[in-house]
Amino acid sequence: MKRIVYLLVFLPLIVFSQIDLTKDKEQLYRSVSSHPYQNLNAGEIVVNKSMYGLIFENQKLSEETKKTVKRFFKQSLNKYSVLKKYHLKIERRFDGIYIDNIKLR
Repeated sequence: MKRIVYLLVFLPLIVFSQIDLTKDKEQLYRSVSSHPYQNLNAGEIVVNKSMYGLIFENQKLSEETKKTVKRFFKQSLNKYSVLKKYHLKIERRFDGIYIDNIKLR
């Protein structure tokens, strides 16, 4: 009986310890690093470029971030002209926002 009580107490702790709470689905940047060398000011946005415009994989991104990505696609028309899925690396640096090492602001 005592073993069953221990099992019921510690099993939820083990299950919930595996959940990654450092990045919420709506956040672009992590709040806490999971590795010592991880950059907290970098994130990734997945965008599907179609004939009807840009479709973001994460619909919970802020409107400001979506506008920034749309401005990035307008700024670099020749490099990103193919209609496909793009994985864009976005970084927050001291002098602005960079998407794939191209400064926006």
